[in-house]
Amino acid sequence: MALLPTVMVLVDISGYTRFITYRTISLIHAEQIITELLESVLDQAEFPLQLNKLEGDAAFLFAVVPPEAERTAVLRDVLAQVEAFFAVFARRREQLGHDVERCRCDACQGVLDLRLKAFIHPGEVLFKQVHGLEELAGEDVILLHRLLKNRVGLDEYILMSKEVATAALCDRRADWGRPHHESYDVGTVTLHLAPPPGTMLPPLPPSTFLSRLRLRLRFMTRLLRKLWSRRRPNYRHLPAAEVSFGSFVAEAKEMHRHP
Repeated sequence: MALLPTVMVLVDISGYTRFITYRTISLIHAEQIITELLESVLDQAEFPLQLNKLEGDAAFLFAVVPPEAERTAVLRDVLAQVEAFFAVFARRREQLGHDVERCRCDACQGVLDLRLKAFIHPGEVLFKQVHGLEELAGEDVILLHRLLKNRVGLDEYILMSKEVATAALCDRRADWGRPHHESYDVGTVTLHLAPPPGTMLPPLPPSTFLSRLRLRLRFMTRLLRKLWSRRRPNYRHLPAAEVSFGSFVAEAKEMHRHP
């Protein structure tokens, strides 16, 4: 075990509300769509920022502050990477929207409603091995996850600790974001709320038959995994429901009867 100064990041995808039609198909498609979006974001991350684990519709990343490194520089680096996540997320979301536009399930019809939120908090983190996996623990890890429940009231934003904002404000406009306060059982936490950057990336290639086929195969792979695996990922923003092959087949037949 080791206690190390660390900058932690949570990225969270939300936007799905409830699935009314083709519920089983919607759940399968929603989980895969969220996975596709998270993977596009994670592909953007560079050292020292690295993935610890996926948490359903969220991903937990961290960057250890080396002894020889300037803490402020690491904070700025992590924030810059997080800001870049939003453009990548938006571009992949647009491409997925084209790939699934022919599917009438609620998940595929609602792809463009998905939004990204990011939370950044530095602190002292305990690194330990549990069954061969690296676990991050400590009060600061708990606080970061509590930031998911907040009173921000926006669809897309970056919520960061005051220390992160202070490190960044020296090369930002004075009106970049605003202070924000949340109350938890540990007391009032002073934070900084910033909008996602408006940088746009060049559009991805248009949807093709091959890209749609690959996505359909991943949908089917996820269905088979859910049917045979006992592990159930925790998706905070998706309704909890058991998936059966029978319900999937029945909904697929119904969908084809009413194109």
